[in-house]
Amino acid sequence: MGFLVLRLAVLLLLVSMTLFKWVRQRYRECVRTTWIGEHFGWRLSFILVAGLAGVAFLFLVIFRLPKSVTLAPLSLRERLRPITHPRVVLALFPALLWNVGVYVLYPYIALLLQQQIHISDVSVLLACFGLGIVLANGMSGRLSDRFGPNLLVVVFLVALIVIQLVLPLVTTTISSGAIMLLLWGMSFALLFIPQQQRLLTIAPEHATVLLALNNSALYLGIAGGAALGGLALRWLAVTQLASLGVMSIVIALLIVAITLRLSGLANASR
Repeated sequence: MGFLVLRLAVLLLLVSMTLFKWVRQRYRECVRTTWIGEHFGWRLSFILVAGLAGVAFLFLVIFRLPKSVTLAPLSLRERLRPITHPRVVLALFPALLWNVGVYVLYPYIALLLQQQIHISDVSVLLACFGLGIVLANGMSGRLSDRFGPNLLVVVFLVALIVIQLVLPLVTTTISSGAIMLLLWGMSFALLFIPQQQRLLTIAPEHATVLLALNNSALYLGIAGGAALGGLALRWLAVTQLASLGVMSIVIALLIVAITLRLSGLANASR
């Protein structure tokens, strides 16, 4: 019961954070066309965020968090020790690269959609990207358990490369844009759980630290990709950002493939 309440509270928090990010992005890119802002005013958006977070807080206060084992705090050297292992670095670096590859384009996807489809309000299309992430999160764990994380990382990276490469070419109507953004979000999010499982199989004794480092790679990729995309827009058209991001994802795929090949040869020689 306690874990069910915790999951419900975390879900509410995630919904409120997602809503906040959606509203913030929409107001930054097209303030006048935001549906909530137009129909109910911007204050309601923030009230909804606060309300959902408040409900999650009440669940945690009333039902309390489930008790867990208290772990001894780790020193900074112990936290960074996994980085000294080449296999861990070779597993984390591709995650950084594919996040850079996606977020070179994503912060500027509204510009691409407005240019390609000639509409001002792209919030529904962006919701399709988010829907793809939600669907992928429900699928990726089961797929990873069935087929193994290594194979899935390769397959989903290939899918992500193809989808992102054709996205600016195919996205010419609202329907094609919705389908492409849904597939783009799914192919990207399907990498999350297999990547985590890969890390845990490499060094299970450092599970907590590795997952934290993986999240760091995610956020560094988001920041680095957005910065690179903004810089690239000085010389490239927004439609060309997709190809720039694909280059980073291809490098990530090559590293993963080479790493798996070397690992297979090492296991065969034993």
